Amino acid sequence: MTCIRIQIITAVLTSSVGITLLSTASANALTLQYLTQYGTAGSGSGQFTTPVGVAVNSAGNVYVTENGNNRVDIFNTSNFSGTFTSFGSNGTGTGQFKSPQGVAVDSAGNVYIGDYVNGRVDEFNPSNFTSSFTSFGKGTFSTPSGIAIDSNGNVYVTDYNANTVDMFNPSNFSGTLTKFGTSGSGNGQFSNPIGVVVDSAGNVYVADASNNRIDEFNPSNFSGTFTSFGTKGSGNGQFNLPYDVAVDSAGNVYVADALNNRIEVLSSSSGAQVPFEFSPTIGLSSFIGMFGLLSLLKKTRQQQNL
Repeated sequence: MTCIRIQIITAVLTSSVGITLLSTASANALTLQYLTQYGTAGSGSGQFTTPVGVAVNSAGNVYVTENGNNRVDIFNTSNFSGTFTSFGSNGTGTGQFKSPQGVAVDSAGNVYIGDYVNGRVDEFNPSNFTSSFTSFGKGTFSTPSGIAIDSNGNVYVTDYNANTVDMFNPSNFSGTLTKFGTSGSGNGQFSNPIGVVVDSAGNVYVADASNNRIDEFNPSNFSGTFTSFGTKGSGNGQFNLPYDVAVDSAGNVYVADALNNRIEVLSSSSGAQVPFEFSPTIGLSSFIGMFGLLSLLKKTRQQQNL
């Protein structure tokens, strides 16, 4: 039987056909130590099919987007089978998803999903899924992918095909919606952005996948603060399809360098390092595992912001 699972480690790895969920003993921990794993392949309770996004809150609840099952799963690491709950089904209506991607959780426990094929961002509270389910941006977003939340509750969305990073506050979507960037490879431009994270100072980091670089900007002055790092390649500080990004409490930037099968760590003081490298198996599962890993680092960053 094929096993699609979530593994707990003190950093990050991928399973052979799914994601590996990683936790860190500290935000700067670089030592790998296997702890446990969750789930098998399938669509039943406690099973996963192509899990792609993951977030964790301070109570140890794990949130997983399943691209294959078109649902969001929540469980607590203290009791996997007893707390495993799935939300949603395949479709375009209320409470439905089509290829959900990124996931983030705010301080009130509201869950935000990049509903990729439906072209919207979905929000719900697990305590009352149906009545709390709200969608934002249908007709505004093209293919929302990565999701991040800052300390003010603003939601950041990478729009993969539109080549923008969008910001809005759920309390007033139309009044606060701001789009950053245009399509291209120049300053202030993106080409298939995927992962996104916000640090404690409000700086936004974007995994600019097809430009093979990491972009940083502050929303208060997009053009004046926009900075890019990296080129295509396999050397230190180079990327081959950077898929996701995270920032730890020390300001180190972690990049899921998907086609180079590694996590790169960037530091403003010491340059690029490559502490983790992965087997050269190229495929969706390799991307997914690194995407999920960095979501955990993002959650650590978010908890420090809130």
